[in-house]
Amino acid sequence: MAIAFAIQLPAQTTVTVGNENSAITGYGPVNSFFNNSFSEVVYLSSELQAGTIISISYQYAASEPLFDPAPTIYMAEVSRTAFSSSTDWETATMTQVYSGGSVTYSQGWITIFLTTPFEYSGTGNLVVAYNSQRDHYFGYRYFTHTSTTDSRMLMHYDDYNAVSGYNCTYSGLTYNQIPNTRFVILGEGEEYCFSATGFAAQNILSDEATLTWNISDASSTTFGLDYKLSSEEEWTTASTSITDTFYTLTALTSLTNYDFRVYAICSEENSDYSSGTFLTPPTENDCLPIPFSESFDDSENMTTWITMSNSPNNWYIGTAENSSTYDDIYNLTFDWKCMGYVERTDLYGGLAVLLQNQSDPMPTVGSFPAEDNIVALLHG
Repeated sequence: MAIAFAIQLPAQTTVTVGNENSAITGYGPVNSFFNNSFSEVVYLSSELQAGTIISISYQYAASEPLFDPAPTIYMAEVSRTAFSSSTDWETATMTQVYSGGSVTYSQGWITIFLTTPFEYSGTGNLVVAYNSQRDHYFGYRYFTHTSTTDSRMLMHYDDYNAVSGYNCTYSGLTYNQIPNTRFVILGEGEEYCFSATGFAAQNILSDEATLTWNISDASSTTFGLDYKLSSEEEWTTASTSITDTFYTLTALTSLTNYDFRVYAICSEENSDYSSGTFLTPPTENDCLPIPFSESFDDSENMTTWITMSNSPNNWYIGTAENSSTYDDIYNLTFDWKCMGYVERTDLYGGLAVLLQNQSDPMPTVGSFPAEDNIVALLHG
């Protein structure tokens, strides 16, 4: 049986539906084992309270994270208390309350701030529909559930047939359990500082980038923006008086990862952060010309090659050694299996660059030269 309780905060109420200590786990609202899933869950009026719903949270149980790139969430106030069959989808008109942003689930409660707050009168029950469409699947990415007497969750999942909006025409599966869920609800006359949504980095140059976002509520008219190097902890405030929905950062460093966060400025308190990252592209000085020739004869004008640990003939340039981000830094993707071709080379993926004497014969396409002819092996 679902359990509901409320916590009263200064300007809002947090309502939790479900038993946080439940040992029941399962798929829903997202079925990560399939590329596409669509779920509807009924929450009873006795478990909620009237007001403006501004956020929804789910209790994620798995230790491995789940990335949902662009979920869409809908709500409707209805009379139904459960689902009677595998095709008994809600037919009432629903309000789209969230879209335009990714959600990363990690163990614990994960909150989604609604892009359109939902006005709930409290006279009917609440149906929440969750549409998830991904290009990959993962098993055992479970949420914490609470058992129910009736079938209060209905879910469709499929690798090929995605649901359009909230109009599901496919058969699903009913469940006598629901995902543990939290709602933050504003009472009548209460104010809330709504955060920005749909943030993105655009027109990214080597020394500047324009950050954009959307207004989720007309009451949010002024915004603040902080940014920092991804490798550092301290934030720099760019401005706290932005009245547009964009801002251009300047004097940036090329080929560098940056983090940014945007927040609405309100009279009582500021909104939650909406954050993102971007990478500035390289300048000509950051790049090596192609084709590239290195003679190793002029030590004063030689490119800085670095010897890999315990591998005197394995060299690299930049930050490629033992780095999982080199493909992002250089905007390259490699699928080269060079394991076993050369002694001390146990890579399964990467790029191998072979240096050999000019007088030695060139290898044929798809083959490595004889080991006796290799001067050095460079890989990342």
